[in-house]
Amino acid sequence: MGGEKAPWLTVVGIAAQVRYREWESARPDLYIPYTQRAQHRSDFVIRTHGDPMLLAETVRRAVFDIDKELPISNVTTMDALVDGALARSRFNGMALAALAGCALLLAAIGIYGVLCYTVVQRTPEIAVRMAIGATPLQVARQITTEGARLVATGAVIGLAGALLLRNAMAALLFGVTGFDPLTYGVAGVLLAIIAVTACAGPSWRAAKVDPAAALRN
Repeated sequence: MGGEKAPWLTVVGIAAQVRYREWESARPDLYIPYTQRAQHRSDFVIRTHGDPMLLAETVRRAVFDIDKELPISNVTTMDALVDGALARSRFNGMALAALAGCALLLAAIGIYGVLCYTVVQRTPEIAVRMAIGATPLQVARQITTEGARLVATGAVIGLAGALLLRNAMAALLFGVTGFDPLTYGVAGVLLAIIAVTACAGPSWRAAKVDPAAALRN
């Protein structure tokens, strides 16, 4: 390898791609011995056991024993570097998770409110059904089914929207793609659990309707 201004280099081995310059993606790099191409600054990584900062002074003395004029700065740990590199991504993830949690809570409140209003409006109908033989379990199942139908409709619309926006969201994702079946599956199951929980109250209320009292009123 070489060019008009660069000396020829001999390739002595091939290493796997690593996340050396950024965490979002891996890029190929050339590793050149320090003694052949010194730079204005160098970074050294030392693997330790236990608290690495306890060895900072020992490392400084070892460097000064070689050359007392060498400056040492920016002594830190790998954990601190990783936290700094991922700080923005983690903040974005936490913000999106908070917004998603609020949306899920609002959806549960909406389902609960709509079904409660439906039960109140349909109390005479429910009373007639129970008077002619419908059991409380059948009434509760009907209310729950109606709520599940609303949730299924919203889930389909939300899934379609997520698929349309997956490319726009890809820049905010790390370690997963814009179309991850596991993520979509977990989100669907979680939404179903929240929906069933929201339907429990109105269904129980409908099952407790007293046909005689409801018809008199």
